[in-house]
Amino acid sequence: MAGWYRLLISAMLIVHVGLLTHTIVTYSPTVDEVSHLPAGLSHWRFGRFDLYRVNPPLVPMVASVPLLFCEVKEDWSDYSQSKIQRREFDVGRRFVDINGIDAIQLYRYGRLACIPFSLIGAIVAYCFARDLYGRAGGLVALSLWCFSPNVLGNAAIITPDAPSAALALLAVFMFWKWMSAPGMARCVVAGLTLGLAELTKTTCVILYVVLPVMWLIWYWRYRVDRLNLPKSLETAEGSAIDTGSERRFDRECWQMLLIVLLGVYVTNLGYLFDGSFQRLRDYQFVSQTLGGSEATPGAPGNRFRDSLLGAIPVPFPVDYIHGIDLQRTDFEGQRWSYAAGVQNEGGWWWYYLYAMAVKVPHGTMLIVLMAGMASWVRPGTQAEEAVALASRGCQSTDSSDSIEDERKSSTEGLTSPARRDDRVIRMRGDWLILFPALCILVLVSSQTGFSRYIRYLLPAFPFVFVWASRVAQPDLLKRRWWKGLIAFALLWNVWSCVKVHPHHLAFFNEASGGSDNGHWHLLDANVDWGQSSLELKQWLDEREQRTGTRDEVYLSLFAEYFSMRPADIGIEGQPLPLQFDEHSQLNRSAPIDELAPGLYAISVNHLHAYRHTPNVDPDCSEFLQLKPIAIVGSAIQIFELPAERVPM
Repeated sequence: MAGWYRLLISAMLIVHVGLLTHTIVTYSPTVDEVSHLPAGLSHWRFGRFDLYRVNPPLVPMVASVPLLFCEVKEDWSDYSQSKIQRREFDVGRRFVDINGIDAIQLYRYGRLACIPFSLIGAIVAYCFARDLYGRAGGLVALSLWCFSPNVLGNAAIITPDAPSAALALLAVFMFWKWMSAPGMARCVVAGLTLGLAELTKTTCVILYVVLPVMWLIWYWRYRVDRLNLPKSLETAEGSAIDTGSERRFDRECWQMLLIVLLGVYVTNLGYLFDGSFQRLRDYQFVSQTLGGSEATPGAPGNRFRDSLLGAIPVPFPVDYIHGIDLQRTDFEGQRWSYAAGVQNEGGWWWYYLYAMAVKVPHGTMLIVLMAGMASWVRPGTQAEEAVALASRGCQSTDSSDSIEDERKSSTEGLTSPARRDDRVIRMRGDWLILFPALCILVLVSSQTGFSRYIRYLLPAFPFVFVWASRVAQPDLLKRRWWKGLIAFALLWNVWSCVKVHPHHLAFFNEASGGSDNGHWHLLDANVDWGQSSLELKQWLDEREQRTGTRDEVYLSLFAEYFSMRPADIGIEGQPLPLQFDEHSQLNRSAPIDELAPGLYAISVNHLHAYRHTPNVDPDCSEFLQLKPIAIVGSAIQIFELPAERVPM
């Protein structure tokens, strides 16, 4: 039976890498990754981390490693060391312009270099769930990760969201193992992995609060549960549990502190200690949160300059702090957001709940619902079974090999009295896995300056995957109908993922109307982030081969403004005619009957007059009255205006 488990694990990992690789070569460079790759290259070239400082440097540096061995054209004329400016987008645009068509291959190299991050997430999800719920639970968590469209779509591009999800899960897993059996070796590993997670995305800074709170709750539950353990949990000789194994609060406090200090040390090491321990009063902040009510990018300030806090040395690199400051500026402003067909200046607290409702596969939803039902309908079952098995010496009378394997897996480690009761307590505290996910959800939902990207919530996903794998506990799998329902949900998940491949970034579930109708719910990186330009070129080339003529093509692409221009990719076309509208302050397309005949390729963002920037954005909503002849990657709709529609 163990051989079959290894075969399934290997197969899922291989398929996952295959799906990622094909997605990587299909996508054209997307908006943010255009800047992430040259930012990582600048870190290697100059040993500085001020370019794209709103994100830590680990992911861009890993992505840019292949570029160190390639012929790359570089122009750093737009580079600036100013702590209050964001020049990464200018540098990224320049990088794309000077490298031309070769830039596509450079971004593919960078994406391929980031595949290990997703593999780490998959393997850790399996190991975490296996340790809690047995090998079957591990397979469920592994499947949820490997066939998640949201994971695949973001893991296939050079952004920190999927890597931060993987390394945040790794950090919490190592911390969980330390909580289960405190020791110096596990303490050090937990601290090092915490630091690595911090180097992927600033969202992970919340772990410095989440982990100590988790430990306090754990320790309190441990004390309570040890007092309430059944008296029957005894050794074969009948003696009581060894009280010498009692955990000491003071010793664990010091180890908890060491974990945090190691995390801070690794974070500083990742920045080469650049500006570490600078006094708080010496910073120039542009956000009102840190700079004061009158702070602006043009007139930075520091609300701590004249306070006692200003004398405190900040134990983080200077660019790490300035990155948080710049990111706070983004959320303090009222930027346009879109959800459920409504565009609003500012965001909504419920945005991420709505985004999950339309972008999470129904198979995953069913597994999570079943996990909740298992907790509500059968409270304490897993702990009771562990106690019963431990008190019987883990002796099984079931002749079924599969059930025996599951029983052995679920009771692994129950070889001594101290380990038996720790196992019971650990299983009773499995709800704590959801604590990091809940904190991340609260954090991102509280930032209502704008609401745009479900990817901000991605670091919470793997914790839900691990917790949801509790549906595969051995006592639940005894019911054949329950096992069949799990299989149905996982297969539904796989089908939802495969049928949209490789358009995972634009995935929407069936209840929302499917991926091609996702633009009625969400826009921007949730649908079109510039990833479908290469597929548009392929569609136009195939049409030309099929018809024998090259149609006149008019373009209004999201990528043209923020990523690679159509001409750089080889798309021959001209901009869609636009006219400035005083009322809406947008560039509107002319009425349909005034447009020339030809093909019109329009981003779904522009179809809804999406206000991405403070500048004038295109408004192509006139085309919503027409039915497209094709939809490319669920992100670009193509309309055909024949000659007879235009008045002579």
